[in-house]
Amino acid sequence: MKKAGELTAVFFIALMVLSTFASAQAQAESYSGFSRFADNIRLVFASGDDKVKLALEIRNKELNSALENAKIGNAEQAIKNIESASDKLEIVQEQASPDVAEDVKISVDEIEARIMENQNLTPEFAAYLEKHLTEEEKTRLSAELSEKLSDYCSSLAEQDYEIMLKDEKCNPENAPEWLKKDIEKKTKEMQKEASDEMIKQLTTCINDPRECDCSKIPVVSEQSKCEKSKALAIRCEFQGDMSACDQLDEMKPEVPSNMPAFLRPMFEKTMKELISKKEKQMFNKLAPKECVDAGATTREECEKIMMEKFAPQECIEVGATTKEA
Repeated sequence: MKKAGELTAVFFIALMVLSTFASAQAQAESYSGFSRFADNIRLVFASGDDKVKLALEIRNKELNSALENAKIGNAEQAIKNIESASDKLEIVQEQASPDVAEDVKISVDEIEARIMENQNLTPEFAAYLEKHLTEEEKTRLSAELSEKLSDYCSSLAEQDYEIMLKDEKCNPENAPEWLKKDIEKKTKEMQKEASDEMIKQLTTCINDPRECDCSKIPVVSEQSKCEKSKALAIRCEFQGDMSACDQLDEMKPEVPSNMPAFLRPMFEKTMKELISKKEKQMFNKLAPKECVDAGATTREECEKIMMEKFAPQECIEVGATTKEA
């Protein structure tokens, strides 16, 4: 009986050991098979910061499995887990934008602490953990770099957007995907702002030159021409200086050669509409009585009437009906 009792006790002890081992093994292998397959499929179809976050999540699962496998002596599987975790960090290093940089750094801190708690595992696996720590640190540095690059390109854009686009680090052709999208978004925003500001300033300068602020013209090379036109317009409209009106009339608006392509159509359309409207206003304000009485509505019609009425006989005889002729 005593022997039977001893055998029963040994049986239960063995059963408990096996149960504990099986439980640890199940936990270690909990991230395998279908779960890993499903996560990798999700990773293939993810993009941008969503892909970065998912890569971090999978890295966590792989590392947890690596540590558990190492604890139960399954070194081969533990090494596969940790190599897979390092692979996922490459995605983070290449694609993490400044928007998730802080999350990445926090995640790295957490993983580094977990690894340090388990650094006394088998010597063989400890070497792989040490190697993985290097990848974690590279991931932290890449997150910090994305923040610095974003700040650098943003500061450069505030000074001169065209120079920023030509900068080797910010040039969309060389920039990481997140920066390309950021530049594209900011380009559209700045183009809209530039167009709105140009229309606003051109409208002000033509409607009331006294309120014109040439320094706000979005093309720097046009600011000096704006100042000259402004002075002539004030003399013409508010001081009755007809010579200034003539000089202003001769300054036909031209699209600046260095004007950004996206502004050209807007510039031409806006100038044409504003000048046409202004000419009608100025004609109504300055037209001679003879032109008004004759029903003239444009400067050309008025000039013809005035030439026919006051031109020297020799001009009439040769058919000159405008001052240019």
